[in-house]
This record gives sequence, C-alpha cells and structure tokens, in this order.
Amino acid sequence: TCAGPCPEVQLRMFEDNLSPPPPGNHVKSRLFQAVPNLPGPIHVCFDLDYVSAANPGFLSPTRVLPAAADMDGLAFGEVSTYISIPSVTSVGAFYTHQSVAGVPDCDPSTLLLGPTTVPLPVPVTAPREVARVFGMGDVITNFAFGRRGSPCTTAADCVAPTSICTNAPCTCDGTGHCADDLAGNLLPWRDVLGDFPPDAGMPPPMFDADTNDAGM
Repeated sequence: TCAGPCPEVQLRMFEDNLSPPPPGNHVKSRLFQAVPNLPGPIHVCFDLDYVSAANPGFLSPTRVLPAAADMDGLAFGEVSTYISIPSVTSVGAFYTHQSVAGVPDCDPSTLLLGPTTVPLPVPVTAPREVARVFGMGDVITNFAFGRRGSPCTTAADCVAPTSICTNAPCTCDGTGHCADDLAGNLLPWRDVLGDFPPDAGMPPPMFDADTNDAGM
C-alpha cells in the first residue's frame, strides 16, 4: 500500500558472490532497494555511534551504499555492487537519503527514512540467515523494504482517514511521515550456500548424548 501510485509487483533475481572479502577485519555488503514508494533513487548512510535520539553520538553519518561511483543512487528494484566495510558488532543507525544531483551525500535535506537503528547483535529468535552482526568474513545483502508513510505534523495526522498508517502504533517520525509496523526498514541477510558459516551471534551446536545428533 502506497500513499500514491505503486509500481507493479516485480520478481528480480540477482547472483550472489560468495567469494570472501579482502583479508583483514572486513565484511562484503550490498543493498537491494525494495521500498516501492520513495520519490527517487536512494543512497544509505550509516552512523557508527548512534544509540538513540537522546544519545546520537558525535560522529556524522557517512555514505556506505551504493558505492560512491554510483552517482545516481539505487532505484526501486535495483541492487548495488558489493563493497568492503569494517566489521560492525554494536548498535548504530542507517539513514536513507534521496540521491539528488549537486547535493552532498547524507545531507539532512534529502533524508527519506531514518534513523533506523541496528540492534546488534540481532536477537537469536530471528531466522538463521539473518546476520546477527556484520562479522569478519561475512557476505551480506541488505534488503530495504516496507513503505514510506503519509506526510504528517503530529501523531494525530497518522490516524486520520487520509493516512495509510493502519497498524498500531502509528507515529509521526523525524522525517515528517507516518510510521507503523509496515514502515521502511532494513534486513541484513547473509548470503550463504549450503551450510552456514560461523557467526559471532549464533548459539553453539547442542550435542544430544542419546541420539548422537548435533543440532541448533
């Protein structure tokens, strides 16, 4: 459901590249843009020391995806190339910005969604394929999904008949748009083939002495 026309439903297939990142404390990461009702192509910035609105840290968000060479950003249905980033094992925040010619990356005037906090490590209740942390050696596809809500000034606007915010709680976020449980979000999905490689957030296998089986 979009606040305006939605693009047609699409099926896209992209090839994973499971070759390891460069030696050292590196992660290989890319972004798939699946938010259907953003006003234009996007880039994503990451704030390494953001914890909450009351504790935003002192470091400014910096662009992480797509790579700087992709000047026009990612349109709906596009995936970026892989980039190499340092490991990330603690909380931070993503910001989604519209890519506008002549406007610097991560400029507050182009903010579309965010801050979307990253509660690392991701709880172990999430599917096994979800990245618990951005750990050394991981290959991760980040899926931007959900929708951008209706414009708002206060939370009361988000329960008005004209709002597309239909799932409680409906709030007015920092970008002036209604947000509910279908709001834009980011899912870090580990690109894997066959068995799952080690992950710093994964519980160890449990050994069953009766059956001699090891399982998760």
